[in-house]
Amino acid sequence: MTVDFAARRARLISALGLEADTVAYVTNPVDVLWLTGFTGVTSSSGQAMVGPGAHLLITDNRYT
Repeated sequence: MTVDFAARRARLISALGLEADTVAYVTNPVDVLWLTGFTGVTSSSGQAMVGPGAHLLITDNRYT
C-alpha cells in the first residue's frame, strides 16, 4: 500500500482554508507522522509546517 502524503497535506490545507501566506504548525507526533511519514517523531521532537506554498519537516540534529 502506497500512502500519498502530499494528498494528506492538501486535505489539511483545504480543511483549514489556508491561504498562500499562512501555514499550520503541527507538533503532535501522531499528526506529524500522518502528514509526513516521518517515523522518528515517536522518539524525538519532530514538527511540521504545512502551507499552500511550502511544507517543512523540522527535527533535531540526529536526522539529516
